[in-house]
Amino acid sequence: MDLSKYHEQIIAYFLLGAVIAIGTFCAAFIGFTEFTALQLRYAMFASACLSLIISAIYATWVYQVVASPLTALIDTIRIAGGDKKTAPPDVTKISLARTATQTAIATVNTIISTQANTSKKVTAEHEYMNTLLKESPLPTIVLDDQKRIRYYNNAAGSYIKPTIEKPINEDLNKAFEISYPSDKTLDSWLAQAKANKIKDTGIWERVRIQTDGRNHIFDMVAAFNKNESHGIETIIMLFDHTDRYQADDAEVSFVSLAVHELRTPITVLRGYVEVFEDELGPKLDEEGRQFLQKMQISATMLSTFVNNILNVVRIDNDEMKVHMKKESWLDTLNTTAKEFAVRASARNRKILISFPKELPEVAVDKVSIYEVLSNLVDNAIKYSNDGGEIIIATQVKDGMVETTIQDSGIGIPISVMEHLFDKFYRSHRSRDNVGGTGLGLYLSKAIVEAHGGMIWVKSEEGKGSIFGFSLPFYENVAAGLASTPNTADNNGEIVRSAHGWIKNHTLVRK
Repeated sequence: MDLSKYHEQIIAYFLLGAVIAIGTFCAAFIGFTEFTALQLRYAMFASACLSLIISAIYATWVYQVVASPLTALIDTIRIAGGDKKTAPPDVTKISLARTATQTAIATVNTIISTQANTSKKVTAEHEYMNTLLKESPLPTIVLDDQKRIRYYNNAAGSYIKPTIEKPINEDLNKAFEISYPSDKTLDSWLAQAKANKIKDTGIWERVRIQTDGRNHIFDMVAAFNKNESHGIETIIMLFDHTDRYQADDAEVSFVSLAVHELRTPITVLRGYVEVFEDELGPKLDEEGRQFLQKMQISATMLSTFVNNILNVVRIDNDEMKVHMKKESWLDTLNTTAKEFAVRASARNRKILISFPKELPEVAVDKVSIYEVLSNLVDNAIKYSNDGGEIIIATQVKDGMVETTIQDSGIGIPISVMEHLFDKFYRSHRSRDNVGGTGLGLYLSKAIVEAHGGMIWVKSEEGKGSIFGFSLPFYENVAAGLASTPNTADNNGEIVRSAHGWIKNHTLVRK
């Protein structure tokens, strides 16, 4: 409240008080002039005391007059703050700036009332949103910048591992058993988002969360905000599509059952082709030999297609196992390279090999690892240009035996590479120009990982691609599993499962 315009009135009060005090003192002094010096001293002392008393009383009165507006405002604020002991100010007793004080008190009451209403409204809205989120059927999880759980609603709580007693502040990967159908995991996505972006949104399909011995299949959305002031960095929402996706899986299982019935006639067909080649090949002219060769290649491709579908179903059902034995990797490559050379020649491509003289022995399942080689070489043949060369090379690198298949084809766009190993994935260019199911790379990845290796791709659009995979030395695998039960059968084989669902992996090389 501005009191400056009342300064003349205040000064007048003080001057009046001073005049009264001085007048009292002078009157006392004059009235006692006929007394002795001692009496005069007593009189002067008494008049001085009387002046001081009168001045003090007057000063107190003046202070009350001046300070009463401020006191009224202070009392008003106390009452608004919940002080029930303070009595409401009586504005009628204020003599100085009464109107201004009334206006100030009214303004204070209005402000405090507005703030109280706003606070109640915010609190009510907060409680409403908290209840809405808590009871929402959509599982929602909130993480901090360390991927620790800051909040989860009731729907999300039903998928937390039963062994986790206090999920709050627990790491997400410890509280939830989450598996991803590709190498794009929440961890890898968050790492890229933190390094390159302020805000980002990630979407996943067919994410699995295991609880109570059952797999639930979700679509998942995550929103990342690097600069959120409340420590909330990532919000995750899950959309349970278990019934729909399991129906899709059932359809695939039905297809696999039907395809399984094709294995016998295909095997018979391949056998007859081999017999014809052995018996009639030398007697046929060049055109006849080409026809026979194409029959053999087509039968092999059809057999590969059937095996891919059956193996993918086994992987998804966690039923596929690899039986690894000690094998010479050079012998395996040399044997298969001859067959691949025939396939390439039929499509006017050429196979080149680059093998060292010696390599450590590896632990492989020859049947399943042949499928990996077959899928990678077939892809190189399909995507190479007419008359192009395909180089199969192997070497020892980083304690593993690494094998690469390099083509001279169209290359792969960077936007496509991260999805190459997804099940059924095929780019629009592949769908339009090249046949296939989109299962070969998905299957190859699962088999290589079951062997304890890693598969990857390096490519530049217009300059071809290199697909590679690594296999461990047999001695390392045998030593590592010697003390592990249920990993070896009676034939001395090392047995492992091929899991199609992963938690984190890097499949693209730069």
